[in-house]
Amino acid sequence: MFGVKDITELHEREEEIENKNRFVTEIIESIPDPLAVMDKENMWININGGWKRVLGYGGEELLNKKVEELPIIIPERMIEVEKIAEENIERAHRGEIIEFEYAFKAKDGREVPVLVSEALIPSIDGRIIMAKDITELRRREEDLNEAVETFGEVLSSASAGDLSARVDQSKISEDYKPVGEDINSMIQAAQKSTKDLEDLLRELSTSCIKLCDKIVAMPLIGSMTSDRVRDAMNTILNSITENNARVAVIDITGVPAIDTMVAERLIRTVKSIGILGAEPVVTGISPNIASTLVGLGVELEVVTKSSLAEGLAYAFERINKEVIEKPRD
Repeated sequence: MFGVKDITELHEREEEIENKNRFVTEIIESIPDPLAVMDKENMWININGGWKRVLGYGGEELLNKKVEELPIIIPERMIEVEKIAEENIERAHRGEIIEFEYAFKAKDGREVPVLVSEALIPSIDGRIIMAKDITELRRREEDLNEAVETFGEVLSSASAGDLSARVDQSKISEDYKPVGEDINSMIQAAQKSTKDLEDLLRELSTSCIKLCDKIVAMPLIGSMTSDRVRDAMNTILNSITENNARVAVIDITGVPAIDTMVAERLIRTVKSIGILGAEPVVTGISPNIASTLVGLGVELEVVTKSSLAEGLAYAFERINKEVIEKPRD
């Protein structure tokens, strides 16, 4: 005798995952600057079209290659990058975005100076990097240095009594101002690129997933600032209300550390979930975070599981138990 199981929920879940992946891909592709995701083996597993626009290399030439195999890498500068990574490893594990200047090799042989922004992705033990082309900024800096040097020569000549130099001084001053303004514009553009990366990380790490009609889950990733904790709290509470969820799983496997503020907001979120009639489950508490909670005297008073998988198994067990115990009409 054959058993028949309704797989509608499974198909809906698969469709939701596909939509979420498509949404993330669209976000990545919408960023104009080159962006790449690397796994723990330093393999490039996802990129956007920025690399083609800036360096001339497409996906097939960059994807599924380790950093040292990439055609954009200048071999003699690899030691420089490794040194930067070693010096900033602690900052990276605290969830901070690391910035440094580098140069990639374009397809036409040019060396393109870039400002690299890099952050860890704990959930895959990988990294996300974004490169801002600062060729124009470097050119403007050279113009500025030349203008300053000429300006100094003018002042020296003027102090020696050369009246024609005094006349030229006003022209140099006029040329100097737009160069400075252009440099400020380039700096602001670089700062915006960093903010775009921060916004992308916030979007990826505060998304709530509906697992079935009664279960929602939110995996948190990276350093939790006050704004990100607030966004995460609002997102999961709204998701509970919209889906009439009975169990809400908060996974903090990807959170490297928490402080007093984050701990207090986590407690507040857990209590709010209970007020909405759902059961909170916290998963992925690392030994480091556990020690921090004990040191702060914080008691979550909630079901905790060591991994997201165990938390989801518990959630489905709770839902199945409710269905079994529900009295028949």
